[in-house]
Amino acid sequence: MTNSSLQSRVVFLLWMFSALLLGEIGASFLMHGFEPVMLVFLALGIALSAWGQLQVRRWLAPLSKLNSVIVDVAHGRFNSRVVGIHGQEDEISALCWNVNDMLDQLNTFFREQETSFRANLDGKFYRQTLPGGMHGGFHKGLENQNVLLEGMTEQKMGAMRTHMLTRVQALNTDNLLKNLTSNQHPDQSAGADCGDRGVTRR
Repeated sequence: MTNSSLQSRVVFLLWMFSALLLGEIGASFLMHGFEPVMLVFLALGIALSAWGQLQVRRWLAPLSKLNSVIVDVAHGRFNSRVVGIHGQEDEISALCWNVNDMLDQLNTFFREQETSFRANLDGKFYRQTLPGGMHGGFHKGLENQNVLLEGMTEQKMGAMRTHMLTRVQALNTDNLLKNLTSNQHPDQSAGADCGDRGVTRR
């Protein structure tokens, strides 16, 4: 049932009250004749109906805003809020405030998730989620994500250490081969010199 249909039903009840009052006054007029006090009651009944309609519109106004916010949430937009509910302390106002608080929690939760994951991908391992101020499952969810981020950080750091060790081993192997090669060249040069001297003596 939409806000307009609910409002129209309440307005209809108020006008029915005025019509019943008018019918009672008309019946009293037919039975007892005209009395000025009847007009006073009729005017009061119509004024009460008109005032009731204005109050119903004001009381139910947040429902249309609430419906718009819920539609935005259903489409994945979490930045909308129910506004214009200041100074009202009834069930509908409490519902709107609770929805706003829920959306604040959702928005913060998703923002912390996205920010911490992006930071981890960029190598900023120190940036974890901030669960402070979150309630219940939201707080627990961000704490669990921090545990997940710590595991991801350990895996990445381990992979980086393995890569560095592999490079160091490769550099050591290259240096060892170069040293072996350089050690062999002087021996060959010395052997060649000795051969040359023997030929010269002959």
